[in-house]
Amino acid sequence: MRYILPVIVAFLFIIEGTWFQVFFPASFDQDLYWMPRFAFVAIVFISIYRGAVHGLFFGIITGFFHDVVYSYIIGIYMFSYGLLGYMAGFNFSAVKSRPIVVLLIMLVGLAGLETLIYFMYTWTGVAFVGFEEFATTRLMPSLLLNGAFGIVILFPMRKIFQWIEERERMQENV
Repeated sequence: MRYILPVIVAFLFIIEGTWFQVFFPASFDQDLYWMPRFAFVAIVFISIYRGAVHGLFFGIITGFFHDVVYSYIIGIYMFSYGLLGYMAGFNFSAVKSRPIVVLLIMLVGLAGLETLIYFMYTWTGVAFVGFEEFATTRLMPSLLLNGAFGIVILFPMRKIFQWIEERERMQENV
């Protein structure tokens, strides 16, 4: 029980960089760039259902690994994942009980993540793409891909969070 959420996030992080690249290989002549952020989607759900501190913790750790494995500059993803993971932590029962609101928060978080990373890379001189091109070739495809993924995993993740809460209540009563 204690390790189920870290295992899920680690598994999704691995899928982002391995399986996804096999099924959707990148080419230099493509018009759209599909950016899988499956681990971040799970972090937003963790933040909503388990609290902002959990989102911050998972965001910082996952962002650090993303920086080490994929990034040119250490700290951009760690900061972005941590900040937006924390900000997604709406701990209201009205939010948790409405899947459409959870998905909307996830999409806003993803848009914020992609935009924040774009501006950081532009500011540091790593990215040389205009905002309009970024929005049409990276942001929109990323929102579509990760939004569809979020729809697929939302209900299984909700079941996992309910199971964790039941187990915690049982342990408190013992």
